[in-house]
Amino acid sequence: MARIDAFLKLGVQQGCSDVHMAVGVPPMLRMQGDLLPIKFRDLRGPEL
Repeated sequence: MARIDAFLKLGVQQGCSDVHMAVGVPPMLRMQGDLLPIKFRDLRGPEL
């Protein structure tokens, strides 16, 4: 849960409208309409 909180905090700090998280892909932030990957490894099921 702490990792998800960190992604959400990063999204707020960067002024993003969305944080996208799905199994098998890195987390992504939506900034000014574009989806940008966070430099992090692909997420695994238990992490979500």
